[in-house]
Amino acid sequence: MANTSELQNLLQKIQAGEFQDMTNSIQKELNLTYLPDNNPTANLCLREVAEIRDEYRTHFSSLDLAFYLVGIDFEEKIKSDFNSAIPKSTEMFWENIRIGSGKT
Repeated sequence: MANTSELQNLLQKIQAGEFQDMTNSIQKELNLTYLPDNNPTANLCLREVAEIRDEYRTHFSSLDLAFYLVGIDFEEKIKSDFNSAIPKSTEMFWENIRIGSGKT
């Protein structure tokens, strides 16, 4: 799990668009919608509820992406092959988010 300053640094990079290609790839490959902020809207009030099973999640946030990057040790993966950092399944994506957030 990343420390707070590393996580803030990643969030700033994500919000600045440095991971736009990855965000687009995740949306396309996993059929998930990227919602950059972490504040649920009225129509998405259950999006952050921990009890919602992963297979029913349809959105991910900047914080989710930051935790995913921490969970896969992104710095090492990107050096070898960007495509290897793209999750192959939603199960893999959410599991790495849990790893990155320290909730495993």
